[in-house]
Amino acid sequence: GGTFDVSLLTIDNGVFEVVATNGDTHLGGEDFDQRVMEHFIKLFKKKT
Repeated sequence: GGTFDVSLLTIDNGVFEVVATNGDTHLGGEDFDQRVMEHFIKLFKKKT
């Protein structure tokens, strides 16, 4: 569970302005962390 949110910002003279934001309620949290970890473990094992 969890969510994965992304925001697009502009930064001008130290001022942050949010241009757009979106999220996916089916991607994120522990599920997302687990998939990312599995991906990098697989890459690591390929190189060793």
